[in-house]
Amino acid sequence: MLKGNAEPIDLKQKAQELIPQISERLEDIRLKFGADAVEQLDEEVVDLHFPASEYLTKISSFNFDKQPIISGTLLGIKGQYLIFDSGVINMRKFGSYQISAEFS
Repeated sequence: MLKGNAEPIDLKQKAQELIPQISERLEDIRLKFGADAVEQLDEEVVDLHFPASEYLTKISSFNFDKQPIISGTLLGIKGQYLIFDSGVINMRKFGSYQISAEFS
């Protein structure tokens, strides 16, 4: 995920392949929790695009507990990750931390 863009997958077609494989388990859930416990959705697929000017070939992760000051050039964002030229940081992991950023 952090080394570039993944090949697109037709999620609706993939669901049609996988649903028959789990049909027995879905029926078990319906019997246990009621007929309306499982509902198959047919929503439009949302295509998310994350901005990144380039990706790293070798991924090294930052950790605020070990390295409280991180510096580098922000190359992009991919999901909960900030991608810097010197490594990546999983912002979800540090959601309860108070951080500040300086830009130059």
